[in-house]
Amino acid sequence: MIKKLIEGFSNNDFFKKSFITLIIRLFGVFFQFLILIITTKFFSEEIVGQFNYINTVLILLSSICMLGMGESFLLFSGKLEAENNEVMIRDVYRKNIFILLLSFTSLLVLYIISLKLINISFFTPTNTVLFNKIFLVLFFSSISLYNFQVIRGLRKLILSEVFRNLIRYGLIFLIILAVLFLKKNPKFILDSFIIAFSIVAFSSSLVVWSEFKNMQKKTKLKNFNLSTKTILLTSIPMSISFLSLLTMQSFDTIMIEHFIDVKSVAFYTVAVKVTFIVGIMQLTINAVIAPDISKFWFEKSENKLTQLINKALKLNFIFTFPIIVVLVIFSEPILLFLGESYLNSKTPLIVLLAGQILNSFCGPVGLYLNMTERQKILLKILLIATLINVALNVMLIPKYGLFGAAASTSLSMALWNIIGVIYVYRKDKLLLFVNYSIFK
Repeated sequence: MIKKLIEGFSNNDFFKKSFITLIIRLFGVFFQFLILIITTKFFSEEIVGQFNYINTVLILLSSICMLGMGESFLLFSGKLEAENNEVMIRDVYRKNIFILLLSFTSLLVLYIISLKLINISFFTPTNTVLFNKIFLVLFFSSISLYNFQVIRGLRKLILSEVFRNLIRYGLIFLIILAVLFLKKNPKFILDSFIIAFSIVAFSSSLVVWSEFKNMQKKTKLKNFNLSTKTILLTSIPMSISFLSLLTMQSFDTIMIEHFIDVKSVAFYTVAVKVTFIVGIMQLTINAVIAPDISKFWFEKSENKLTQLINKALKLNFIFTFPIIVVLVIFSEPILLFLGESYLNSKTPLIVLLAGQILNSFCGPVGLYLNMTERQKILLKILLIATLINVALNVMLIPKYGLFGAAASTSLSMALWNIIGVIYVYRKDKLLLFVNYSIFK
């Protein structure tokens, strides 16, 4: 079996792309863990909690600003490639940027109104300072995350991953180091997101426009009209789906800060960051196969699509399941390395890893539904899971603390994956779950 895997890797472009992407993402994880180690060892739990709180909320609000346009861009780029009309994706990009600007402005106005005119108890003096920093960087963060998807859709996968993992996290790491060695106020690390995303937004935008210029020179323009309404009708269900997924991943953190304290956020988010290692393979595979799923679907190439999904399932399981086992066995030494106080992260870490066991058996359910124009189906599935997640968090966190938060997340994540696998199998007779046939 090992010999077959090695031969398959050397002769298969899918495995090569996945391997290169995985290496870059591992460097990104390396930077993230350097950030985690430095912050936990040299800064107080309060600062660590505030830093991770900004990161969590920033990703959530950036996704609201994007309105699912990153995912819809991958769908449209695959469709246009199948129609041999790639040059028109520049028009999609322009319209999406305009929509993104409007959504950011709307969100900013809503935030200002909430602070000035409405007495909302959620905005305490502490988290108001954090939210102010978040809104300073929000537009640049949204542009950056959107550009990562655009560059990927332009078939520049490696470049996309360099921006997403090396440049983004590398800049944040360097800024934190500068604060530490220059002995500046520790709270300056909370501004690292503003500096890093401003640089990334500008540089990634230059790359995108450079690619569009090269594409214009090589391709003749064909008749094509994609209205803003069509983009929104496709993007918004994807946006709500992604936001539902993010809510399941971040609502627990927000509720821990609300029901307990910011130090507990530090302990919980450390467990989340360690668990993130498990999902890196699936994220890597998704980055490789997203445009091809869309392309094969619109070409009606069922055999190619099935082969692609089976390769993704096999590769994800082979890498992911052993990682879960190792993290469970060595959870205590890993957390002790970060500091004795972070042994408080052990219980939520084990619970989150237990939830990942089932997910390691599942394939790219959400990606598959989005790339095959079933974004509304995915939306319904994720909304159900999100409502359950929110209810569980509100009920369990006040009573069971970090264990309740981790249990809520694991249960809801497992639920939507199972429902998605069942739906795809019933409709397409394609099993997005590890089975014996994928190892033949």
